[in-house]
Amino acid sequence: MSFRCVLCSNELELCATDVPTRAGPLMRWRCPNVNCVAHKPDFYAQQQQAADDYPDNNPKTVHGLAKAPLHLVPTRILYWLAEAFGNGAKKYGPFNWREKKISASIYYAAAMRHLTAWYEREDLAEDSGVHHLAHAAACLAMIADTEGTELFNDDRPPKRPTRSV
Repeated sequence: MSFRCVLCSNELELCATDVPTRAGPLMRWRCPNVNCVAHKPDFYAQQQQAADDYPDNNPKTVHGLAKAPLHLVPTRILYWLAEAFGNGAKKYGPFNWREKKISASIYYAAAMRHLTAWYEREDLAEDSGVHHLAHAAACLAMIADTEGTELFNDDRPPKRPTRSV
């Protein structure tokens, strides 16, 4: 029987079987991917302990607790994003950033313009009537969606050299 990491889908390695739980000794697993959060030897043990402390006894709880806690995201931002993406779909077409390459500098500048307008107490964009924070979040969402793909033109300036204090 093999188990897969809930974060990166690699096959898990067995580390130890010494952690007691209500259901008996816990088999401690570790993700072999050193870049995965679950690579830490106690990651799955912590998730199991959290599941043991949870008010249900559903076996899916341990897996659910290891995933992104989407229930913590304020729903208001989801509605704002939907308004901003709806406005963008009317102007440029739905999912246009997945069809043509986008440049980091353009979307960063747009997000900053929306944040600056909001900071100057202009809540809604004049051209769309959509909240400036929604537009800024949409810009960041498109960067996040394309970063690391062939659709992302990473034209950020070179990294600033570190300096000693």
